Parts: sequence; structure tokens; C-alpha cells
Amino acid sequence: MNIIPTFILLGGLILWFVIGTKGLWPLKMILITMTVCFSLFLSQTMKDVRGWPTDDQLPDKFIVHWIVVKEPSKTDVSNKGGIYLWVTDLSGEGKEPRAYKTEYSREGHDDAQKAIGMIMEGKTVVGSRKGDGEGEGDGEGEGEGNGKKGQGQGNGTGGGSLSQSPEIIFHELPPSKLPEK
Repeated sequence: MNIIPTFILLGGLILWFVIGTKGLWPLKMILITMTVCFSLFLSQTMKDVRGWPTDDQLPDKFIVHWIVVKEPSKTDVSNKGGIYLWVTDLSGEGKEPRAYKTEYSREGHDDAQKAIGMIMEGKTVVGSRKGDGEGEGDGEGEGEGNGKKGQGQGNGTGGGSLSQSPEIIFHELPPSKLPEK
């Protein structure tokens, strides 16, 4: 059953109860409050169903249908931009395309533009996540720095990625090989 007709039916029954009965105002107020809370809750939980892109992690392997890149605003600090991908999961969990949003990065922007070019040429583009943006690093180094004698030491607490977001790799899907007759 569709959620909208269900909500209309529920709202109609409550309205009928509120108008049709005399007295019982505490019960009526509780029902009206519950209906308003239900409608607000429903509007917040229906974001994925309405087609808004999800912030969930991209699948490990996916087919890319289209990409839209929104650069960060230079004047509005709150607008951090993003890379929006319309993909189909190849792991078998989802057969329908889904919209995803990833963090904006210059490298991601360049990769997305190359993928858009391949799509525009009629090629099937497959994407995969290179990593999860987490990891450990350790090392020692010498360099020209502002510290004492230009010495630097690593302590093994590196994050693995500056953006802490997964790196996405796009490549062309090779042509299918038909079985020999």
C-alpha cells in the first residue's frame, strides 16, 4: 500500500473523530499532536524515497550512469559542493540505480570529468572504491622545515587520506566476449 493514501486515510479518520465527537479534548489534542509528529517524521524519513542523493558509502563496484559535479562556493562557506553519482550496484544487492553524494575534491572532480567524457562517447563506465580513507602511517624524514635543524619524525598516527573519503576509480567496461558457436 502506498504511504500517501495511508496518511490521507489516517488524517481523515482523525479529522472525522475530532469533528464528530463532543468533548474529549485531551484525547483530541493527543491525536492531533500525534498526527503532526507522524507527518514530520514521515517527511524526514522519506528523503531516500523522494530521490535525494544518499550520503551512504558507495558500493565496492558499480556502473556509473551519470555524474554531476557541484564546485564549492567561494562566497558561501557553508556550500562545500559535492560530486553526485547515479550508479547501479554490481554486487547484486540493488538492481535499481541510486543517487549518491560524495565530498568534493579537485582530484575527484577531474576523475568525474573524465568519466563523463567516456559516458558521452557511449562507453559503459564502471567505478570502484579504492579505499575507505582510513589507515595508519609511520615514517621518518628529514627536510627543510621551521623546526630545529629541519628534522621531522613520524609517529604512526596518519589518517591515510587527507580528505578521509574513499577514492573512486573510474574505468571503461571492456566489451563482452560472446561464446563461440
